[in-house]
Amino acid sequence: MTAEHVFALSRAYQCYYKGTFDFQKYHGKMPCPPLIQQRDRQFYHRIANHLDDATIHALFTLAYFYKPNAYIADLVTRDIWSAANVFASRTQNGRPLFESELYDLSRRFVSVPSEQEGDDAPAPASIHTWLYANGMPACIQEVIRGDLPLDLACLLLLIPRPTFDYDWPAYWFSRPDASVGLGPQPWIERLKKADLLIWARRTGWRVLSHELARDFWACIGQPSLAPIQKNQTSLFP
Repeated sequence: MTAEHVFALSRAYQCYYKGTFDFQKYHGKMPCPPLIQQRDRQFYHRIANHLDDATIHALFTLAYFYKPNAYIADLVTRDIWSAANVFASRTQNGRPLFESELYDLSRRFVSVPSEQEGDDAPAPASIHTWLYANGMPACIQEVIRGDLPLDLACLLLLIPRPTFDYDWPAYWFSRPDASVGLGPQPWIERLKKADLLIWARRTGWRVLSHELARDFWACIGQPSLAPIQKNQTSLFP
């Protein structure tokens, strides 16, 4: 990818997260002034010279999700490049990675037998509290901290499950205070935008995300399902 392409793509991603550019309609192609006229062109050249195309897309997906007003100089640090590399590599790891992460997450909310703890095992956390408690729910706080990967958050939070009366975005958008101050509504809007960007870059993302979301909420949401077994290593048989 050339520095000129990086410049145009950076503008497109940033304006998309700000809500001033329709990324889907224009296929990410945003008219921009010549890069040679930009005083900060060195940063676009640095990104083009050091990152491959997939990592550049991952870089802009992550960076502008967390900070739509980020300056391009903020995107040339070692830490954010490392995070972009990790995010880009998640595409290659695919379903096994997501299944493992979903299994680990499910253990927080479903009882797991333990020979050592027996009847004294701590009660599982409440999935309802994780999703809905407080003005800024814990699930969003984990996304902001980077504890919950962005693509996994899109998969878990944005796909409604009518069978369980579960529609997390609709719940928060029905609350008048959700967009005030530090409410979750702006983050939900960014999650939706990030999901569309991921879909555009990952083959089969829609099918994969819906299948895994269905299986996860079936495990968490149906009391009739058997609890996770202590020797189980995957949420999905």
